[in-house]
Amino acid sequence: MRLGDIDLSARWRALVSAGLISASVKQPSGAAVEYGLRIGESGAVEEWVGDGAPDAVRSAIDAGAGRSTVFYGAYAAQLQLVRTLRPPPAANLQDLPPYDASTDSFVVGPLRLQIREKLARVECGSGRAWDVYHNVSPCDPRLHALLFPDLSDEARNWRRQALNVADCVDMCWLARAAPDLLLGFNSLRAGASQNHVHIHAWPADFSSAGRPYAVCEAGVRADVPALVLRDEVVVALLEYPVACIRVTGRDAAAAGKALGAALGAVEALGLAHNVVAIDEEAYLFARRADGERAAELPTLKLGCSEMAGCFHCQSHEELKRVAAPGAAERALADVSASPLQVWEFVVAALRGQ
Repeated sequence: MRLGDIDLSARWRALVSAGLISASVKQPSGAAVEYGLRIGESGAVEEWVGDGAPDAVRSAIDAGAGRSTVFYGAYAAQLQLVRTLRPPPAANLQDLPPYDASTDSFVVGPLRLQIREKLARVECGSGRAWDVYHNVSPCDPRLHALLFPDLSDEARNWRRQALNVADCVDMCWLARAAPDLLLGFNSLRAGASQNHVHIHAWPADFSSAGRPYAVCEAGVRADVPALVLRDEVVVALLEYPVACIRVTGRDAAAAGKALGAALGAVEALGLAHNVVAIDEEAYLFARRADGERAAELPTLKLGCSEMAGCFHCQSHEELKRVAAPGAAERALADVSASPLQVWEFVVAALRGQ
């Protein structure tokens, strides 16, 4: 997996080999549990946990079930065992708080970025730089990176978890520079756990299965014509359980500007949202402002991966509930905004560019 001319896979394995993708987190009991990734005897990256981990997590990892994937129709569910030990989210994220560096765990505290070894630094076609770090609780042992707009520019880039148009342009550029990665963004109230602008990156397939995410196979709604913009950018409303706008185009700058305008329309409606970018396609998911969890899956916070069709579960019970017939579609529909209302506002914003 590469990001332009940077071999992220090799750098990731080097960090794993050095024991640097690890962390310690307090459990509800007050005990600190160490966990992380290592290179196993087979040469594959595997999860490990130290003493004090919940019995269900430790026994499953010891049994080699660190990343179980279940497919059902176009959707998938994964049991991410190390992910269950991730640090707690920042407080008051439901209130759309302003950015506060003194409480943001990405730049302060024991897991702050400044004490992690940087995976990479990449300059986008726009000329803006992005810093790439590892996630201390990865969703995928093969790679789970966090991307931040140039952290040395505190005045411009120490800011809340919201994408501006320049971020959208860069996200589209980065997706084209790393076509085998999924880039994902969670707004507040839509899966974000920290209020500092960042993008996730992990493999765009499911282990060795090579299966695409469900949203990548969704068709355009027959009753809503797609919108063709300048530079061959095509914007369409998809036939999908959650309101989803797809932006497609070869030119990253043009696609990113269209994505930014569409996102602005969704924000103007006061909606929570997620963005996923894979190669030349970007997907904007529009959700109810209070729709972070679905009624059918109350223990599972839904983020960009779930919107795209892969549910990251934290227990066997969650895995079973998600894999029930129709559960994924019902959960996505439950948190969705009105697709036609979203489309109306997006079209108006795009035509007003």
